[in-house]
Amino acid sequence: MVLEETLLFNSADDADTFIRFLRKKRCKAHKKATAVFLDAQHIHGPIDRVIGYLKWLADVAEIEGDDIEDEYPLNDHIESLERRKEILGKFLSSHDEGDVVFSSDEIMKHSKTATLHMLYAMYPVFKEKMAGLGQELPPQERGREISEEEVREARDFLAVFDLLEENDMIEKEEEQYRLVKKLAIAECMMKENLAGLPEIDPDDLPAHGLSSHVNLSARVQYQVFMDANIHFQFSVDDIEEGLIGLDVDTGSLDEFYWGLERKQIAIRAILEMVDQAGRISFEQLLERFLSYPIHLEESTETVTLTLGREFLSSLVAEMRKEGYLSGSQENIRLGK
Repeated sequence: MVLEETLLFNSADDADTFIRFLRKKRCKAHKKATAVFLDAQHIHGPIDRVIGYLKWLADVAEIEGDDIEDEYPLNDHIESLERRKEILGKFLSSHDEGDVVFSSDEIMKHSKTATLHMLYAMYPVFKEKMAGLGQELPPQERGREISEEEVREARDFLAVFDLLEENDMIEKEEEQYRLVKKLAIAECMMKENLAGLPEIDPDDLPAHGLSSHVNLSARVQYQVFMDANIHFQFSVDDIEEGLIGLDVDTGSLDEFYWGLERKQIAIRAILEMVDQAGRISFEQLLERFLSYPIHLEESTETVTLTLGREFLSSLVAEMRKEGYLSGSQENIRLGK
């Protein structure tokens, strides 16, 4: 059914809450659990090899004339890894095997600082994106300000901790961590996520002393299916109200509003055309929709609507089923 809409929720309870909201206005809805697979790829190898590979990628891009620095700031990435390497080297040179090097409280403190800084930084971006989807976020509640020095200290601390843990150089003893061995920097291995890097060829990696690993993870989301009444019984404001406080997949929400807006344009155009004609045949309707001019509020662009035979036939049938159109294919007229 062309007027059926779907929306993905991250919890069954939230999906059920939205279904109850829809049913109050006679919109039939049901949910279905669906598996979602995510993949994360990273390269693995000695720190120097990873840095060397990124430098090679940057050199290749420069030779080939590819301007990728804006989208993939490789030089910033390389500087960050070199800083991590330097910090790890200083740490190992100032500690001996057997030293207690961290407490659980320190790790929690620095993790909290880094997380809060990320949330504060991302809030304006997230707010703008949600505003584009018609949802307004509440004002951001901030605690005390986090200084750049605190952020840098937290990042450095966590970078060292991650590298020590990945190379099995520390062990946890109750609420503290002890340095159990020391490796030369050249022997220290690391993983680097490829999410922020340009597309790579895994076949190039062995020549650089690196390997590639892809982690596939699966989780369940809940897809809510809505019948045609979502277009006739609800405004966008109604839908936004029903979604307040619910955990909706943002990509799904974007697609939902995109489809909702365009299908409602088609619905309004059909009702307008049938109303003007009084009675009209399907073939006449189809002919007019070869290039039907429409006016969109707050837009100076010229917009035309073209509906294919199969889509228009399904749309008319569903509108007739809901009572908004009536009559045969040779004599289509307004219903309700």
